[in-house]
Amino acid sequence: MTQPNRRRFIMMWEQIITPFENQYLSAFVASIPISFLFFTLYSRVRIHIAGFLTLLVTTGVAIFVYGMPFKLAAWSSFYGGMTGMFSIGWIMLSSLFLYKLTVKTGQIHIITWSIQSITRDHRLQCLLVALCLGAFLENLAGYSTSVAITSGILVALGFRPIYAAVLCLITSISFGFMGVPIITAGLTSDIDMMAVSQMVGRQLPILSFLLPFWLVFILAGWKGTKEVWLPILVCGISFAGVQWFAANYIFLSIVNTLAAVTTMIIMVFFLRNWQPKDVWHSQKTSSFYPNEKISFSTVLSAWLPYIIMTIFIINWSFKPVQDFLNTFTVYVAVSTLNNTIIASGKPIEVYLSLSLLSSVGTVIFISAIINAYIYKVCHKELITLLGQAVRNLFLPLVGISLIIGVSYLMNWSGMIASMANVIASANGLLPMFAPILGWLGVFITGSDVSSNTLMAKLQANTAQIVGFDPVLTVAANHSGGAVAKMISPEAIGAAASATGLNGREDDIFSYTLTHSLFFLSFLCFLTYLQAYTFKWLIPSYHKVLGITAEMVNYKIEGYKLMILMLGLVLVLALFSSKLKGKDNKQNEHTNRVKTL
Repeated sequence: MTQPNRRRFIMMWEQIITPFENQYLSAFVASIPISFLFFTLYSRVRIHIAGFLTLLVTTGVAIFVYGMPFKLAAWSSFYGGMTGMFSIGWIMLSSLFLYKLTVKTGQIHIITWSIQSITRDHRLQCLLVALCLGAFLENLAGYSTSVAITSGILVALGFRPIYAAVLCLITSISFGFMGVPIITAGLTSDIDMMAVSQMVGRQLPILSFLLPFWLVFILAGWKGTKEVWLPILVCGISFAGVQWFAANYIFLSIVNTLAAVTTMIIMVFFLRNWQPKDVWHSQKTSSFYPNEKISFSTVLSAWLPYIIMTIFIINWSFKPVQDFLNTFTVYVAVSTLNNTIIASGKPIEVYLSLSLLSSVGTVIFISAIINAYIYKVCHKELITLLGQAVRNLFLPLVGISLIIGVSYLMNWSGMIASMANVIASANGLLPMFAPILGWLGVFITGSDVSSNTLMAKLQANTAQIVGFDPVLTVAANHSGGAVAKMISPEAIGAAASATGLNGREDDIFSYTLTHSLFFLSFLCFLTYLQAYTFKWLIPSYHKVLGITAEMVNYKIEGYKLMILMLGLVLVLALFSSKLKGKDNKQNEHTNRVKTL
């Protein structure tokens, strides 16, 4: 006798935004997990322990205060943790693997020498590497890739690891990966994305102008800053000026790229004619500074992994290529969570996206493999380096994944909405609180894209109700999130792994928190002034619905662009390998002559 089919019933649960009758009390209880996480990290608790304890606290609040079923709470945090492990973890692992490979092959010495040939002063090297190179990589790669690479280079230049990590984290203030966060904010809030870019371009460049002074002051104090005030001023004016111009009159996707490249070129020419009287070092100089001149081909070979990575990333960012690569993406509906949590009257769709090919981490990993081919690194050494990277990142990644699980649980249980409602009820003070929402969103989710997706519509709607221009609050949401990148657990984990400070993420957080809060306070005050005193700074625009034509008007097929890119990279790799062989023969000949 056959058993009758038993129908599987899926549990449905609707978010409760105000578990208490008082919305302020509800928001206070909702903020307990964030406060606890801040407290544990600031108290120098290891990131994986802090993440685990915070997850326990968050789960307790979600179940006993917000009434979320235990099964949904557990799956929400697990899903968030796995998302962080596979997306952010892959990028961090690839970045560290590439850096370890450059150290193994000795390329890092050539890279540091090429920077030292411009200036041997650590204050100015900080501006070239942390600010210019960091902004360039952040625009092209995002996801804390710039922090991982630039902080490792600074350590190789002789910077103290803690300073290298902190300086590179502070310079992570940007428009985001290819302007995607601002594009997301515009689409989510139904505001022209160029208007959002223009408004952000009238906020962040002010911080960018102050940033070179801030970095050098952290590194060398007031006396050391006064000694190099002229190149600091040149750097600040160049970076902020180009950033403002590009954000307002060109296109938001290449704002930081243009600012970084222009400033780097200007600084190189400036430093050829001006150097400080006394060379200043934070700790020690690099151990590699050859007396003989190194050939251009050697320098090119050393920088080639990052040049190839840049070419890959630019190609990967084109929409046709993304569309082509996304055809290989597998979307798996998480049955336990999919359409079971109701938020704002609509069920939340939950899919597990397995998109390894389109990930930035894959781009970096391929660049590392090409670099290994050029320098003839054997498979055994590659596996050893990869194993070292995995061991170095294991505990930090566990901690980061736990914290991302906390962010998903807070979002899907309704805690984020509880806090957002209170901030949105500030009425006349709303512009001052708008950056705080973005700051909280990035700290919790680790992503300015996620923060803008979560908060932009709320910011726009609330501004219209209160009577403010919504583009101001939407832009402030992104700007506030930008200054939270320096305390994001993902970015801190990337900096710690690149500088050999694994297990000291709490120390880095303690250093960067003060700076993040200062920049946030400055943005709150600036947004308030722009809302009341400097209204003329708010751009005029038209509301739009849907995706603009410039985002979808592509005619070149994705696979053709990929073939062109692969051909260019192959030519570069073969050319560099040939030059490397000539350099080796020349060095052998020189050594034989010296011996004779």
